Amino acid sequence: MKKITFLFLTLVLFLTACGSDESENKENAETKEDTQEEKQKPDESNTDEEQENSATKENQTEEAESEEEQAKIDTSMYEYTENIEVTDAVELNDHITLIVEMNPEPTPGTAFQHVLDGTYDFLQQEYVQQADTIGINVLQGGAKIAMFTTYPEEFEADEEKPMGNAVLNASEVEAMIDEVKQYAKAMELPVE
Repeated sequence: MKKITFLFLTLVLFLTACGSDESENKENAETKEDTQEEKQKPDESNTDEEQENSATKENQTEEAESEEEQAKIDTSMYEYTENIEVTDAVELNDHITLIVEMNPEPTPGTAFQHVLDGTYDFLQQEYVQQADTIGINVLQGGAKIAMFTTYPEEFEADEEKPMGNAVLNASEVEAMIDEVKQYAKAMELPVE
Protein backbone atom coordinates (compact mmCIF):
# COMPACT_ATOMS: atom_id res chain seq x y z
CA MET A 1 0.00 0.00 0.00
CA LYS A 2 2.83 2.36 0.65
CA LYS A 3 4.02 1.74 -2.87
CA ILE A 4 0.61 2.52 -4.35
CA THR A 5 0.34 5.73 -2.37
CA PHE A 6 3.84 6.67 -3.37
CA LEU A 7 3.09 6.02 -7.07
CA PHE A 8 -0.20 7.93 -6.79
CA LEU A 9 1.49 10.97 -5.27
CA THR A 10 4.28 10.81 -7.82
CA LEU A 11 1.73 10.64 -10.63
CA VAL A 12 -0.21 13.60 -9.19
CA LEU A 13 2.99 15.66 -8.86
CA PHE A 14 4.01 14.71 -12.37
CA LEU A 15 0.64 15.70 -13.82
CA THR A 16 0.63 18.92 -11.84
CA ALA A 17 4.06 19.73 -13.14
CA CYS A 18 2.98 18.95 -16.69
CA GLY A 19 -0.08 21.15 -16.31
CA SER A 20 2.06 24.05 -15.09
CA ASP A 21 4.33 23.65 -18.10
CA GLU A 22 1.37 23.95 -20.46
CA SER A 23 0.11 27.16 -18.81
CA GLU A 24 3.66 28.51 -18.77
CA ASN A 25 4.00 27.54 -22.44
CA LYS A 26 0.79 29.45 -23.19
CA GLU A 27 2.10 32.48 -21.30
CA ASN A 28 5.44 32.22 -23.12
CA ALA A 29 3.62 31.95 -26.45
CA GLU A 30 1.59 35.09 -25.65
CA THR A 31 4.77 36.89 -24.59
CA LYS A 32 6.45 35.88 -27.85
CA GLU A 33 3.47 37.20 -29.83
CA ASP A 34 3.63 40.49 -27.92
CA THR A 35 7.35 40.72 -28.58
CA GLN A 36 6.80 40.10 -32.28
CA GLU A 37 4.12 42.81 -32.36
CA GLU A 38 6.52 45.20 -30.63
CA LYS A 39 9.16 44.35 -33.19
CA GLN A 40 6.70 45.18 -35.93
CA LYS A 41 5.85 48.54 -34.35
CA PRO A 42 9.41 49.84 -34.74
CA ASP A 43 9.15 48.77 -38.37
CA GLU A 44 6.12 51.03 -38.64
CA SER A 45 8.05 53.86 -36.99
CA ASN A 46 10.88 53.12 -39.41
CA THR A 47 8.37 53.76 -42.16
CA ASP A 48 7.51 57.07 -40.47
CA GLU A 49 11.22 57.84 -40.22
CA GLU A 50 11.65 56.99 -43.89
CA GLN A 51 8.78 59.35 -44.74
CA GLU A 52 10.36 62.09 -42.62
CA ASN A 53 13.71 61.48 -44.30
CA SER A 54 12.01 61.66 -47.68
CA ALA A 55 10.33 64.93 -46.73
CA THR A 56 13.64 66.29 -45.46
CA LYS A 57 15.35 65.33 -48.72
CA GLU A 58 12.59 67.11 -50.67
CA ASN A 59 13.03 70.24 -48.53
CA GLN A 60 16.78 70.10 -49.06
CA THR A 61 16.21 69.81 -52.81
CA GLU A 62 13.88 72.83 -52.74
CA GLU A 63 16.43 74.77 -50.67
CA ALA A 64 19.18 73.83 -53.11
CA GLU A 65 17.02 75.02 -56.01
CA SER A 66 16.36 78.27 -54.13
CA GLU A 67 20.09 78.68 -53.52
CA GLU A 68 20.73 78.06 -57.21
CA GLU A 69 18.26 80.82 -58.09
CA GLN A 70 19.96 83.15 -55.63
CA ALA A 71 23.31 82.12 -57.09
CA LYS A 72 22.08 83.66 -60.36
CA ILE A 73 21.98 86.98 -58.51
CA ASP A 74 25.30 88.17 -57.13
CA THR A 75 25.14 90.69 -54.28
CA SER A 76 28.83 90.68 -53.39
CA MET A 77 29.27 94.20 -54.76
CA TYR A 78 27.34 95.71 -51.84
CA GLU A 79 29.79 96.91 -49.22
CA TYR A 80 29.28 97.73 -45.53
CA THR A 81 26.23 95.49 -45.26
CA GLU A 82 25.10 93.31 -42.41
CA ASN A 83 22.62 91.27 -44.46
CA ILE A 84 21.06 91.21 -47.92
CA GLU A 85 17.79 89.44 -48.66
CA VAL A 86 16.99 88.70 -52.30
CA THR A 87 13.53 87.82 -53.55
CA ASP A 88 13.78 86.57 -57.11
CA ALA A 89 10.41 86.76 -58.83
CA VAL A 90 11.69 87.27 -62.37
CA GLU A 91 9.93 84.15 -63.62
CA LEU A 92 6.64 85.10 -61.92
CA ASN A 93 6.29 88.84 -62.42
CA ASP A 94 9.63 90.12 -63.76
CA HIS A 95 10.60 91.66 -60.41
CA ILE A 96 13.49 91.38 -57.98
CA THR A 97 13.39 92.74 -54.46
CA LEU A 98 16.47 93.53 -52.39
CA ILE A 99 16.45 94.33 -48.71
CA VAL A 100 19.88 95.71 -47.91
CA GLU A 101 20.64 95.99 -44.20
CA MET A 102 23.53 98.40 -43.82
CA ASN A 103 26.14 98.47 -41.11
CA PRO A 104 25.25 101.13 -38.49
CA GLU A 105 28.68 102.80 -38.67
CA PRO A 106 28.29 105.05 -41.74
CA THR A 107 25.85 107.94 -41.65
CA PRO A 108 22.49 107.24 -43.35
CA GLY A 109 23.50 109.40 -46.33
CA THR A 110 26.78 107.55 -46.76
CA ALA A 111 25.00 104.20 -46.38
CA PHE A 112 22.59 105.25 -49.15
CA GLN A 113 25.55 106.21 -51.36
CA HIS A 114 27.14 102.79 -50.79
CA VAL A 115 23.88 101.11 -51.85
CA LEU A 116 23.72 103.25 -55.00
CA ASP A 117 27.32 102.36 -55.88
CA GLY A 118 26.63 98.64 -55.32
CA THR A 119 23.43 98.87 -57.34
CA TYR A 120 25.41 100.27 -60.28
CA ASP A 121 27.36 97.01 -60.50
CA PHE A 122 24.31 94.93 -59.53
CA LEU A 123 22.34 96.24 -62.54
CA GLN A 124 25.03 95.13 -64.98
CA GLN A 125 24.38 91.42 -64.33
CA GLU A 126 22.82 89.63 -67.29
CA TYR A 127 20.18 87.85 -65.19
CA VAL A 128 19.21 91.05 -63.35
CA GLN A 129 18.65 92.83 -66.65
CA GLN A 130 15.81 90.37 -67.40
CA ALA A 131 13.70 92.00 -64.65
CA ASP A 132 11.33 94.83 -65.47
CA THR A 133 11.65 96.32 -61.99
CA ILE A 134 13.95 96.02 -59.01
CA GLY A 135 12.72 97.18 -55.63
CA ILE A 136 15.51 98.17 -53.26
CA ASN A 137 14.88 98.78 -49.58
CA VAL A 138 17.74 100.22 -47.54
CA LEU A 139 17.69 99.57 -43.80
CA GLN A 140 20.03 100.78 -41.12
CA GLY A 141 19.68 99.94 -37.45
CA GLY A 142 16.38 98.17 -38.16
CA ALA A 143 14.78 101.29 -39.69
CA LYS A 144 14.11 101.91 -43.37
CA ILE A 145 16.19 104.89 -44.51
CA ALA A 146 15.39 104.74 -48.24
CA MET A 147 13.36 102.84 -50.79
CA PHE A 148 13.51 103.06 -54.57
CA THR A 149 12.48 101.12 -57.65
CA THR A 150 14.96 100.77 -60.49
CA TYR A 151 14.04 100.04 -64.11
CA PRO A 152 16.91 98.07 -65.71
CA GLU A 153 15.79 98.98 -69.25
CA GLU A 154 16.38 102.66 -68.44
CA PHE A 155 19.77 102.06 -66.80
CA GLU A 156 22.83 103.19 -68.75
CA ALA A 157 26.26 102.47 -67.36
CA ASP A 158 28.39 105.54 -68.00
CA GLU A 159 31.97 105.77 -66.78
CA GLU A 160 31.90 109.55 -67.20
CA LYS A 161 29.05 110.15 -64.73
CA PRO A 162 28.85 109.31 -61.02
CA MET A 163 27.52 105.81 -60.40
CA GLY A 164 24.79 107.03 -58.05
CA ASN A 165 23.46 109.38 -60.71
CA ALA A 166 23.31 106.60 -63.30
CA VAL A 167 21.29 104.45 -60.90
CA LEU A 168 18.94 107.24 -59.82
CA ASN A 169 18.32 108.32 -63.44
CA ALA A 170 16.83 104.85 -63.99
CA SER A 171 14.96 104.85 -60.68
CA GLU A 172 11.95 106.22 -58.90
CA VAL A 173 12.66 107.15 -55.28
CA GLU A 174 9.69 106.21 -53.14
CA ALA A 175 10.90 107.07 -49.65
CA MET A 176 13.83 108.70 -47.85
CA ILE A 177 14.45 109.91 -44.36
CA ASP A 178 15.47 113.56 -43.95
CA GLU A 179 19.17 112.79 -43.39
CA VAL A 180 19.33 110.94 -46.70
CA LYS A 181 17.47 113.76 -48.48
CA GLN A 182 19.97 116.30 -47.11
CA TYR A 183 22.88 114.11 -48.22
CA ALA A 184 21.36 113.67 -51.70
CA LYS A 185 20.84 117.42 -52.02
CA ALA A 186 24.43 118.16 -50.89
CA MET A 187 25.82 115.56 -53.33
CA GLU A 188 23.50 116.79 -56.12
CA LEU A 189 21.93 113.35 -56.58
CA PRO A 190 18.82 113.36 -58.80
CA VAL A 191 16.30 112.12 -56.24
CA GLU A 192 13.30 114.26 -57.21
